[in-house]
Amino acid sequence: MGMILVAGAGIQGQFMGMCNGANLAYERAVFEEVGGFQGIDHLASGDDMLLLQKIQARYPDQIGFLKQKAAQTLTHAKPTVESFVEQRIRWASKSGAYQGWAVQAMLGTVWLLCLSMTLDFLMGFWYPTLFFWGFFKLGVKGLCDYFFLGLAARFFERPKLMQAFLPAAVLHWWYIAFVGTAGLFRKRYQWKGRAVQ
Repeated sequence: MGMILVAGAGIQGQFMGMCNGANLAYERAVFEEVGGFQGIDHLASGDDMLLLQKIQARYPDQIGFLKQKAAQTLTHAKPTVESFVEQRIRWASKSGAYQGWAVQAMLGTVWLLCLSMTLDFLMGFWYPTLFFWGFFKLGVKGLCDYFFLGLAARFFERPKLMQAFLPAAVLHWWYIAFVGTAGLFRKRYQWKGRAVQ
């Protein structure tokens, strides 16, 4: 839900192009006009966002986000922690191919914040003041996440998801730090039963 919020805000505010291929529509004529997946077909993943960014470059004022309950789709969660982490590393590994400073800045800021929190808590054993900064960042991030995810949960009529907020908030920051870092270095992964790079 968080990524949907960010994508919707970026598209409506016309400052960033992010999307999810599970719920993406475009005209065939536009797809052909921008050359389809040509130029991005060397990547095993990320075709949804990279295609959106190609279309957005050609038609910057004609991309829209449909905020309607009837237009939402549901995708299945990964069945295991291993497959979940594998998927997220695959997503992170393609982030360098995204166009536009806003997407790069947003992804980089979130990763750096979570990485700095991880380092604060690790280094806090030697420099106790860092514990304060780690908890401060965790608190600010938690309040922001709770507010915006609460709005999304109500809109999507999934308020029970907020019951998992506290344990998820504790795990989220170090998961982002790990996956973001792994995505920088790991370019091989399993996807749809294939080993790709």
